[in-house]
Amino acid sequence: MLLPRLRKRATFIKPSERLTPGLAARRQRLRSLARTVAVVLTAVTVTGGGSLLSGCAGAPALALVPWSPILSGLVANRGGDWESRQKLNDLDKKADWPGMFKLAQGYLKRDPTDANWLFVAGYAQFRQANYAMAIEVAQSAVSINPEDLDSWNLLAESLRLSNRAAEALPVLQRASMVGSSSPQVFFLLGETLRDLGRNDEALAAYRDATRLEPRFDQGWLSLGLLLVKTGQLDDARAIAQQLTKLNPALATSLKAALGMP
Repeated sequence: MLLPRLRKRATFIKPSERLTPGLAARRQRLRSLARTVAVVLTAVTVTGGGSLLSGCAGAPALALVPWSPILSGLVANRGGDWESRQKLNDLDKKADWPGMFKLAQGYLKRDPTDANWLFVAGYAQFRQANYAMAIEVAQSAVSINPEDLDSWNLLAESLRLSNRAAEALPVLQRASMVGSSSPQVFFLLGETLRDLGRNDEALAAYRDATRLEPRFDQGWLSLGLLLVKTGQLDDARAIAQQLTKLNPALATSLKAALGMP
């Protein structure tokens, strides 16, 4: 499936070819990055795990948010050495997102332009449903490293979950330039198009995601539920059988939508 043609990019997106057209633009980018990093470094993790963020509402510790496969690899791989990777792995397993954010703060104090740790900081905020902060940090991460697919995905999904799906579309278009065969990109595209009511395009995107990764259980679930919504029940039943083999727990919700035992 071809991604939808878009006449206009979201104004905040800064593709690599426009990052440093001149000294003035470079200074502006650095000032913007400095503001973002300053917010990240001055955010305080308070007792109980919530976060007190400049300009963002705090979220409860370990907040449950909609699962979203934005990662092409383990978040632990973002660590620059064995020790940091181990710490990230432990925090990820515990779902200790405030702890992960605090760890990223420490590394960003040493190097505020480290795109890997900016991603970690943004991802930790995303998992706490602090989407405004996640958007700001992800923008800085992609401005430093425009080839970071996960940061583009993080930016797009944070926008979508902030009820800004129309703005997420051009971000996913940019992400597709980095990961043209990424099932995550097509899944997120399906979610975004579905939110915009463009169901036929969303179905095609979900099909592409599951074609690229046949074990993509969340992709199959979203495809099946949208088929039910659009009245394509025979196809949805076939997917329910397929999903039962991959993930019986996820298949339960699709079967319930179909009235299947």
